[in-house]
Amino acid sequence: MFEKKENIKFKKGLVICAPSPDQLTTISVSTAKIINAMLQDGWEIDIISCEDRKAKIDDTFVQLMRGATLYKVKCPFNKPSLWVFTAFGMASSIIRRKNYNLLFSISPYSWTNIVGFLLKKIYKHKLPWVVFFGDPWGNNPDLKLAPLRKVMERSVLLSCDAICYCNSKLRDWAFSQFSKERVVLERKTFIIPYFYDLRLYGESAKLKSDGKIIIRHFGQIPVGGYILHLLKAISIMFRDEPSLKNKVFFDLIGRANPHYKGSVSRLIKKLDLAKQVNFNYDDSKVIHIPYSESLGLMKTADALLLLGVHPDYFHGWGNVILHVKLIDYFGADKPIFALAGKDSVTNDLLKDGVSICTSNDPYAIRDALIAFINKMPKPAVLTRERFAKKVVYSQWSRVFKQVIVNE
Repeated sequence: MFEKKENIKFKKGLVICAPSPDQLTTISVSTAKIINAMLQDGWEIDIISCEDRKAKIDDTFVQLMRGATLYKVKCPFNKPSLWVFTAFGMASSIIRRKNYNLLFSISPYSWTNIVGFLLKKIYKHKLPWVVFFGDPWGNNPDLKLAPLRKVMERSVLLSCDAICYCNSKLRDWAFSQFSKERVVLERKTFIIPYFYDLRLYGESAKLKSDGKIIIRHFGQIPVGGYILHLLKAISIMFRDEPSLKNKVFFDLIGRANPHYKGSVSRLIKKLDLAKQVNFNYDDSKVIHIPYSESLGLMKTADALLLLGVHPDYFHGWGNVILHVKLIDYFGADKPIFALAGKDSVTNDLLKDGVSICTSNDPYAIRDALIAFINKMPKPAVLTRERFAKKVVYSQWSRVFKQVIVNE
């Protein structure tokens, strides 16, 4: 519990994040929103991030960060490990000229926290440091050099003043590596999820006239195979319920992970689903839809589709992920159908007996999908409200105040 503290006399924060929060990436969605909320809360924000001249800039993210100063630092030879030193040099130069009272490093690019660690070693008690993790780090089975990453993660966790995870399963996953330090770490650990901002969705769209139920998926289709099982289930559903063929339309906006090697598009063609499933982008192309446009498309859909990472892939890594797009789905206030593991964060949030299927059996998915289409339940109001900007940012504000007044 937080103690009642006096207000912060001044609010000047240095944020370390990568990729740059003005880029059109999934990571930038949450980063830009947090920075915007801090600016509205009276913070003066300087941001140090990674320069990528090939990256597509998103106008919504640019607007969200209006008022902050963004320093894009080059990444020598495109090596994140070398960016640590250029970013550290830039940060040190700025800190010598300005008087900050908060250092805030945001992953999942773990090198941002190494920059924070180096700065903390120099400025120690003069610069309270908050770290935020959205994905696994040291024991992420998708990354190399696990022993070295574990050492780095331990150093970061012990050195910072506050640790924030986007969900409790991710915290437990991370702390499973550090049983001896867990009690110490938990004392300064907070669970703060991503949030949606209703201002960004625009006005509600007019109802469609064609009468079809449009179910949309956004973003990269992750590894693990749920998409292939879903397509088979859709084919079986249309075979067993022919009336649904002209009633339901699936719109997949994004691309499949390169792991699929074109198999998604091939399966759609093989199952003769081209008229019922729109998917023109596989691993050979990347579709870039402005963030504001994606939110508008969420609002015009009848339901939204989320595909998780199968628990058999990466040893259950997918179970500890809180999908950023799921939070935006909540903001769109539409029915959500998901495929995810029974122990996943997604299942915990949508577990109403209709909105999620934890099986990869096409027949089980068919049954769950038909039940969902017949009922179209929206997520519970209490669940949705947990991720509203006002509710979530109040948690960030308390953490910032706590670490500053304790210095």
